[in-house]
Amino acid sequence: QDEEFLSRVDACYRYAREMGDPLIGYFPEVMPGYPDNRFGDPRTVEVCEVADMLVLALKLTQAGVGDYWDDVDRWTRNMYAEGQITNADFVERIPEGLLSPPPSAPYTDDRHITQRSVGAFWGWMRPNDGLCVGPTEGGKRKLMSPSIMHCCTANGARTLYYVWDSILTRSGDTTRVNLLLNRASPWLDLEAHLPVEGRVTLRSKIAQRVVVRLPEWVDPSQVIVSVEAGTASAMRVGRELDLGRLDAAAVVDITFPVPERTFLRLIFGALYRLTIRGSSVVAIEPRGEACPLYEHQPTG
Repeated sequence: QDEEFLSRVDACYRYAREMGDPLIGYFPEVMPGYPDNRFGDPRTVEVCEVADMLVLALKLTQAGVGDYWDDVDRWTRNMYAEGQITNADFVERIPEGLLSPPPSAPYTDDRHITQRSVGAFWGWMRPNDGLCVGPTEGGKRKLMSPSIMHCCTANGARTLYYVWDSILTRSGDTTRVNLLLNRASPWLDLEAHLPVEGRVTLRSKIAQRVVVRLPEWVDPSQVIVSVEAGTASAMRVGRELDLGRLDAAAVVDITFPVPERTFLRLIFGALYRLTIRGSSVVAIEPRGEACPLYEHQPTG
């Protein structure tokens, strides 16, 4: 309840947000203009930074200081989601010419190392690549080391819980849907089809009032609410869709168009062509060299 402290944290958050790319959640390891380059390439991003910004956005919003749900939505779907290693075959797809002999080190265990890395988070990402590639002293482009630091794994894993926990919130007899991401809960199950389709299905488990927050890119006038079972009403208040009281077995479908746009964006001195559906980047050019990002985005 320290208003002065909360206001200061909020100001720092809004400043830091503009030091990165708030569209996709690309927050660099070193802020622009920082004179010391001892942290490596200042344009790269550890998932630690993305996770920290996500947690700040969530905590400040929950504290009533600001409304940063759209920040959370964009960053979760883009740099944060792309920052997690979800498949053990990523090493096989790295071009041979980018690899260097592994350094010798004591107390190492490389058995099944790629399989054991699934679920970890990237350490030095670029906007289009999970691994950082740079020139060596001889002029050849090679993977820069290290590429996975497990501060990112711990920070990223903890943030998974924070995001999951905030998808739905419960107060009194009201359940609020804050993020259109999949989640099961004791109160309702949420099934989202984004970014392929602008459709969200809510399956109520108890009698309750339900309020759904619409993302910033949804046109409220084009939202259609249909009820497969039970009863529901729909009233729009700003970006919120108040469904009124749902029966315990009500199934509600909410549909809306998903806009798609392609444009050029300058991110830390490099120009990229982004294709975005709703909040989700579904394609990026140029393609990453080592572990290209946004290669497996569903589009239809």
